[in-house]
Amino acid sequence: MQNFWPDFLFALRRLAKRPGLTAVALITLAFGIGANAAIFSVVNGVLLCPLPFRDPGRLVWAWAKVNDNPTAAFSIPDYLDYRDRNRTFESLVAVARWPVILTGHGDPERLRGAKLTGNGLSTLGAQTVLGRTLGPEDDQAGAPRVVNISYALWQRRFAADSEILGQTIALGEEIYTVVGVLSPDFFLPKLPADVIASLNSWSSPYRSLRDFEFLWIYGRLGPGVSLEAAQRDMDSIAGQLRAEYPKDDVRKFSVPLTPLREEILGDFKLALWVLFGAVALVLLIACGNLANLFLADAAGRQKEIAIRSALGASRFRLVRQLLIESMVTSFLGGILGILLGYGGIPLLMALSPAGLPRAKDVSMDARVLLFTLGISLVTGIVFGLAPSLGVSKTDLQETLREGERQGSEGGSANHVRRMLVVAELAISLLLLAGVFGGWMLGCCAGGLLGAAMRDENQR
Repeated sequence: MQNFWPDFLFALRRLAKRPGLTAVALITLAFGIGANAAIFSVVNGVLLCPLPFRDPGRLVWAWAKVNDNPTAAFSIPDYLDYRDRNRTFESLVAVARWPVILTGHGDPERLRGAKLTGNGLSTLGAQTVLGRTLGPEDDQAGAPRVVNISYALWQRRFAADSEILGQTIALGEEIYTVVGVLSPDFFLPKLPADVIASLNSWSSPYRSLRDFEFLWIYGRLGPGVSLEAAQRDMDSIAGQLRAEYPKDDVRKFSVPLTPLREEILGDFKLALWVLFGAVALVLLIACGNLANLFLADAAGRQKEIAIRSALGASRFRLVRQLLIESMVTSFLGGILGILLGYGGIPLLMALSPAGLPRAKDVSMDARVLLFTLGISLVTGIVFGLAPSLGVSKTDLQETLREGERQGSEGGSANHVRRMLVVAELAISLLLLAGVFGGWMLGCCAGGLLGAAMRDENQR
């Protein structure tokens, strides 16, 4: 470590003496590392950060499976039967979409709303910044119409008014009293909602019909209960209902359960990891290009290396010096990459598909910064190792005798260059095949989805 500082200063001087090479290397690294930092920000926010719920590992999502639809909804009688008969859930929640228009506070605005049973928010462990969450008391017959509003709506339409509690708002043709503002990190699974009210306030003549299916269900498993045990329990209840209501429930063959995290992420999980892998391959190709560039530059340093060897520098010392130069370059490129990645996140989110879960959690946090620092150091080692090992094999006597680069350098360096070119071509073809395959798969999936939607519309 005692020689690190002089080596570091020497590396900076070397970079300053080669402005063209340095600029090309820094720009290449900045784009490669910046793209990885931006994509990892999305992967981190969407996939790696824990869900903002209490003990999220025990939360599951339930669907009703019918003949041609594995994700059908439930009716209110269905929900009540599953809630009362199950022996494996600590709580079971019913939730429904509730599109409404907010009036009386500026221009009318169409809001995303949801109605759920009184245990819905407590099951998730929702917190508020003001007031309280909806509870079982709001689910009773004749209870006042009350509503929780999202933090974003509170900020946007009510200017973060601290006196919002107790105020009334008009949602559609009904008046509700605001009893709480939900915390900024809270979201309702699969139902982004600006306003949340009790399901008891849903006035409809079809509430008691078993074939009026409009509810989604999620729940919290009891302590120590496995997903498999809960699945057997729910399937048993489904069998009982088919026997008791053969005409109404003949379509419900089972109730598939999915961990809530998997249900929220859905197909985005695979897509994000594939995208992250593709961007990592691009960085690997950039490393190959830089390795070739630094190998060509190192070839012109044979005499310098030979003189340093003659003065007593060991091969380890020479390799370390050259690696420090490449790592300093990659570190500077990483700093530029962080700036590009930070600026690229808004653009990336603007281009992201609609419905990307947890999009508001995407940011350049400490984990992303540590990841970027790590790939910067690894990148420096990757593209600096080949030139360092190659140039340290200089034939001391021949180089000093001839006074110029030739002879022994040519064979090994050219071999390394050829290997790098082959590796870059292989990675490029792999990346191209992956992009083409993903495009074809997307076209096929889009065609099938379009055909299914046309059939559904015709029905």
